[in-house]
Amino acid sequence: MCSSDLFHMVPAGSAGVLEALGEVRPASLEEEGFVHLSQAEQLEGTLDVHFEGVDRVLLLELDPEQVAADVRFEPSRGGALFPHLFRPINLAKDVIDRTTLSRGPGGRFQLPEAITARG
Repeated sequence: MCSSDLFHMVPAGSAGVLEALGEVRPASLEEEGFVHLSQAEQLEGTLDVHFEGVDRVLLLELDPEQVAADVRFEPSRGGALFPHLFRPINLAKDVIDRTTLSRGPGGRFQLPEAITARG
């Protein structure tokens, strides 16, 4: 079973490289065997933990039906279940929305209301 909201984030400066490659293949895929994903309610924590010092982030929303066969929910930060994708993200087939997030007042990333309402 796959959640209706699955997201992956990358520093916005790498967006052009990803477009040229046509896929997202982060170091975690080689090192751990999967791509780290988050659900809507996990995004703020993921941004706080993994994107310190980054001013802009590209948020990719994945099509849950397209990736369902390759996603597993496994314990991660604090024992919470996080989605892990066991293959690269195909930008043309897997991504249904892209949003650039910037830091707002207080230095926190500003998530779109449509996403925060889900979590």
